[in-house]
Amino acid sequence: MSAEPIPSNESNSHRADLFLAKWRDQYMAEADKAVLSSLTTRTQGWQANYAAQRAEHRKVMNTACNSIAGHLEKVKSFDADDDTIKLIKEQVKNLVEERDAHASWEMRAVYVYKASADVCDQIRDTALRAARDHEASAPLVEHGLVDAVIPVLKSWPCPVWDDDKGVMTVE
Repeated sequence: MSAEPIPSNESNSHRADLFLAKWRDQYMAEADKAVLSSLTTRTQGWQANYAAQRAEHRKVMNTACNSIAGHLEKVKSFDADDDTIKLIKEQVKNLVEERDAHASWEMRAVYVYKASADVCDQIRDTALRAARDHEASAPLVEHGLVDAVIPVLKSWPCPVWDDDKGVMTVE
């Protein structure tokens, strides 16, 4: 009696296709959304809005941080008066307000386009984890399933969000 895995009658790629069937439709629907996001995020209007929002956010954050940094020397040397402490508190409040406003804008405007890339990543990770678990639960019968699943997952369209540019691409 040998410990060799029992060869499957089906090709490895067919086994992978059968295994991935329950995730494929959901993934492809999200990939289609990513294609639409890609078209939208490549427009001049979107690019201008995204760049302006990010520039304004950086400007406000840098201004508040520089103001705080300028007053910290007084605090370190114990020369800070009530006005200095009040200015620091005000700048920290500005930082928090800007952070919250930017996060709100990201959720309302950006996440709509970015979400499909995140969902596709989650589906791909879930499918690969399930293949590993399935192979581990029956190693003699399912030997090679993970190796068969990986190329199939790599062949699926891959949405990628670029945070710096605010652009979705589908590779």
